[in-house]
Amino acid sequence: MNGPRALPAGSAHIVHFEPISVADLFHAKPSEAVELVLEGDEPPHVEVEPMKIAGIGYGEVVLRFPAGLEAGAHFALDYGNRQPDGTIAARVAPIHMRGLTFEIFTQLEQDGPRSSWLNTSWLEGLPTVDLVADAPSRVRLFGPTLVGTGAAFRLRLAVTDAYDSRSEPPFAGAIALEAPPGLLGLPGQLERTAGDASVGAIEGLSCPEPGIYRVSVDARQGQTSLGSSLGTMLVGGVDPEMTDPRLNEDTLQRVARASRGAVIPAGDINALLARLDESAPAALLALRKDLWHTGWSFAILAGLLAAEWLTRRRWGLR
Repeated sequence: MNGPRALPAGSAHIVHFEPISVADLFHAKPSEAVELVLEGDEPPHVEVEPMKIAGIGYGEVVLRFPAGLEAGAHFALDYGNRQPDGTIAARVAPIHMRGLTFEIFTQLEQDGPRSSWLNTSWLEGLPTVDLVADAPSRVRLFGPTLVGTGAAFRLRLAVTDAYDSRSEPPFAGAIALEAPPGLLGLPGQLERTAGDASVGAIEGLSCPEPGIYRVSVDARQGQTSLGSSLGTMLVGGVDPEMTDPRLNEDTLQRVARASRGAVIPAGDINALLARLDESAPAALLALRKDLWHTGWSFAILAGLLAAEWLTRRRWGLR
């Protein structure tokens, strides 16, 4: 909807859109389809110029009004990706979202300056966008890849839509789990309700024997299967630091005592500087100096030359 100010002939609205089409987490294709939807008995005459890229990943749509635009006149845009049947639909990003970033400018004449709507007090004309995820269609399994023998770990599960966004409506059904006998604490089935927000976690799992363990999950909503997911873990056969990289202060304290050092917290820079200042006088400064760059070397060479000269004079040698 146009604001309370009529626009002259040849003016335009310029809209910058954030892309809302994402095929998966690692591939983003900007939405490129824009189609004008006219409303009312006498809709305004609007020319939609081809979309251009404005900035990083943003599309720019120019809506030109050859005959001007009356105050309060309104129309709509379909924005998204062109589907095989010719319609326009927007895919939902992997991160669940309910808003779309955009900015609107007004140009009162061809090639004239652009004024932001936020600077012209036309806030009542700003459009709204509401993105909602699709129905449950996939199941995802998340777990560690390296596990210590006998160490406790957990698995997390999520039911998403086709684009890895949290499903809407939430998943309600059973998730079947299957793993080798050596994995302890894994239930055969996990029931989820709408109140669980399509996610779940299984705590207190462990594998007392080393080896490669594969866990498979299969989600089913009523009679409809949502597919399966497979996770692989290596138990044992790795350094403890790889399975548990957290700070081990006891070990650091023992190493510091054995080497007559100290453990200083990462954020305590003042303590580190103080210890460096205290140890500076006790440090030995090693300098390398060539032997012939000393006074003693020059004196010895001069003495040898004088002795040779005197010996030659003594014995009449030339």
